[in-house]
Amino acid sequence: VGDEVFSVPGVYAGTFKRKGTGWADRTLIDLQPQDIARVSVSVGAESFVLVTEGAGWRLEDESIKPEGFRFDSEGAAELVSAFTGLRVREFIETVPGHEVSGLGAGAAVVRVEPKDAGSEAVTLKIGAVRNDETVYASLSTGDVFTVSKHTAETLATRLVGLRDLGLLSFEAEKVLEIEVRDRSRELVLSRGEQGWSIRASSEDVPQGFVLDTMAVDGWVRMLGMLEADRLRSEMTPKRAALTNAKS
Repeated sequence: VGDEVFSVPGVYAGTFKRKGTGWADRTLIDLQPQDIARVSVSVGAESFVLVTEGAGWRLEDESIKPEGFRFDSEGAAELVSAFTGLRVREFIETVPGHEVSGLGAGAAVVRVEPKDAGSEAVTLKIGAVRNDETVYASLSTGDVFTVSKHTAETLATRLVGLRDLGLLSFEAEKVLEIEVRDRSRELVLSRGEQGWSIRASSEDVPQGFVLDTMAVDGWVRMLGMLEADRLRSEMTPKRAALTNAKS
């Protein structure tokens, strides 16, 4: 400033060296989840529709669920939030052809209809993830841009992506017995009025051993919160060597 030089904490040269597009607002969706009435998702030949139900979401057509399919309403809410919070990675000024962008007939399509009858639906197209993990996308507003691979995979999900992946369903406080087997080892824990105790053990219990009932309670709660990473529909218990599991 004039002839005086200062060092200023929290100010970085990179802040002032952005290119022109670096100053653009990278959030394009002017909607909040509570403003949306209906979300349609089409990926390849598969499609489904989400509609609001109270403060949550449900499938419009329940009949499309495979037998035993448990719908994850929280996952549906995350999908809607991902749409409203969509952030552009980079705006594309010169749009490549469909063979590069993937925004042609094979693109995934997310169509969102606002609750306000006077508002137009917003359509998002998402191309395939390229080898360099670039993902092109476009909005019905005319904007073309790239998004992160994570955003693309969250929005361009098939119905199986909204399956509840919780593994066990029980109320922890109602569990009265736990049996654990690991090959030749076995442990049985029982809950009584005084808490948990060892009912049977294939290993000798050391003299004076005191079972930590709070640790057992925490372990039971942990079991109730277990979630799978994804459904391996291409596998069978036999192929995964689970039919003869020893543990």
